[in-house]
Amino acid sequence: MLSTPYPIAQALSGPDQSMMPVTLPRQMQRDWETLVPVWHDAFAHFDARVRAILARVPDAGTEAATPAWEWCVACLTDVRRAVYELHMWLLYERVPLTADCPSTVSYLAEAYVWCGDVLDDVEGWREDLRNGSDHRDATLAEDSLEYIEDFLCPLLGRVCASSLESGAVGQASRALRPLVERLHIAIVSLNWALMAN
Repeated sequence: MLSTPYPIAQALSGPDQSMMPVTLPRQMQRDWETLVPVWHDAFAHFDARVRAILARVPDAGTEAATPAWEWCVACLTDVRRAVYELHMWLLYERVPLTADCPSTVSYLAEAYVWCGDVLDDVEGWREDLRNGSDHRDATLAEDSLEYIEDFLCPLLGRVCASSLESGAVGQASRALRPLVERLHIAIVSLNWALMAN
């Protein structure tokens, strides 16, 4: 991936510095130019799948619209919103990309992987409901829970730890930590909705 850290240096000096754009170091700019299209594609794909699920949601009041399904849809909508907010703020903040990646960048990348897998479970449950069955296999969400525990929880811990650091990475982590925490809560809530009997 990246071989050396890229600290943000002051590009300009003088009284009008706040009015001038910040110039990113050349290598970091190239890394962001690679990352941005990948994330845009990931969000577009995720968003299209969520919209397809929501377009075929059983109407409230019908037998297919159970309280558990409505909870799942609410949690899915919250995950979608939280992913979008973190995605946009990471692009806005342009956190310095380092050899081990900032934990917020890693968290969003892993969240996209988790979202892709869990949407398969949600789509399967939706199809079962449309076919008249409310049965869902709670073991489907166990893989999702393992992914949360093995990858997302440690990354959340790294986000919290990096928010205590000084410098540009610490400052960016402090600004983005609430968004990462919100996304984590939304992910865990959706997983609970899928595991509920």
